[in-house]
This record gives sequence, structure tokens and C-alpha cells, in this order.
Amino acid sequence: MPEYPSQSGQPGQYPQQGYGAVQTPPPGYGAAPVPDYYPQAGNQQSSKPFFKRTGVRVILGLVVLVIAGAVAAVAPKSTDPKYASVGDCEAGDIDHVDTVKTVACTDPTATYKVIGTKLFQSESAFEAAQDPCSDYPNADASFWEGKAGRHGTVLCLQQLKSGS
Repeated sequence: MPEYPSQSGQPGQYPQQGYGAVQTPPPGYGAAPVPDYYPQAGNQQSSKPFFKRTGVRVILGLVVLVIAGAVAAVAPKSTDPKYASVGDCEAGDIDHVDTVKTVACTDPTATYKVIGTKLFQSESAFEAAQDPCSDYPNADASFWEGKAGRHGTVLCLQQLKSGS
């Protein structure tokens, strides 16, 4: 057991140590004091702002991800004719599917305007029909867009007049 200088005084007193030294009791005299840097179990005041900030950050992060996902999902499809709707214009040769794209109607390359759509049409039914756009008397042409062996969309097209 270590020797403590001047152990005079009452029993149970701690020996005197130098200025600024951490005072810990000798073994067997109780638990060491808990430093202040540990959060207190009942002190919810200090942890509440942290959770508020974390919640706000999580919500803002999710909003940014949703917006970025929406932009990424829409951007590549904007010129794909399978997403065309009535009023959109198409450019390209409708006999060569890969050349057709949706463009602004003011675009000088626009050749057709979509005047009707028929969803969930098979390519074989489209090819077998004599006039797949008979419901649209102003239709000059029709165009099937989709994947082979699956249902696609028939676009009923009206040819744009040159100069308009």
C-alpha cells in the first residue's frame, strides 16, 4: 500500500494532494467522480436540438433525392415517342423507328403532330389492322412504339404542313 504524507486528521479523509491534481479516493473509499463530458441520462435538453437537426437533415436529404430522381427519370424520356401525348410533335422517318423522336412543334424538323394515342396495342395487331387510327379521321399516318413481343402505344399522326 502506498504511503501518504501527513495522514493526520479524521479517519475517512482523503490525503492532501498538490494544486490542480485530480482528486480520486483511495481504493475502497467510493466511486470515482464522473467527468462532465459524458451526457447525463436524464438531460434531454441537450440532446433535443441534435435530433431536430438530424430530422431536418434527413428530410431535406430525402427531398433532394426525390427531386433528383424525378429529373433523372423524366429527362431521358422527353424525346422518346412512347411517352408522346396528344399535341406533341414528332420528327424523323416513321418507317424507321429508331429515327423518330418527340420534338417541340416549333422545331423545323417536326413532321407530324400526335392527334391520338392507343395504349396497350400489340405490334402484330397494329400491323394486321388496315387502318389502326380509323377513330381519328384527320390522321395521315400511324406509328407503333414499343418492345417486340409486348404491348406498345400506337400514335395517330397528322402530317404538318410545310411552313407551319
